[in-house]
Amino acid sequence: MQTITSNGVSLYSFADADAVTVLTDKIETPSFIIGDLNSSNATLHLGVTLPADWVNSKYLFDGIAWTLNPAWVKFIDPELAASVRTERDALLAASDWTQVADAPVDQAAWAVYRQALRDVTTQDGFPDAVVWPVKPE
Repeated sequence: MQTITSNGVSLYSFADADAVTVLTDKIETPSFIIGDLNSSNATLHLGVTLPADWVNSKYLFDGIAWTLNPAWVKFIDPELAASVRTERDALLAASDWTQVADAPVDQAAWAVYRQALRDVTTQDGFPDAVVWPVKPE
């Protein structure tokens, strides 16, 4: 693989076979031109192995080692997040009855389940890869 870095931040990745050319006024790739990067502010690294979870700007690369970029912020798709919250809210509403005083269920188990539903938005995979809690029996 190849990566283009600027100020140490890995911004783009390409297959080894892709022809990437760093010029004095731009960088040319097989699919597009990068007009704001050039030979004075970017470096093309060849033959690199990207981290398995590589995404634009998540990592710093110094030519040898990868480190997490402390300034990186994960993009959260607002529509997907809203959809997950809607599903979570429906599951909470459907289990409201389990918390009334005379509900014939293990209320403690249902309280744990309901808290896990509330915590869905704090999961590392939210909203792309949510692990839904399992309803008590």
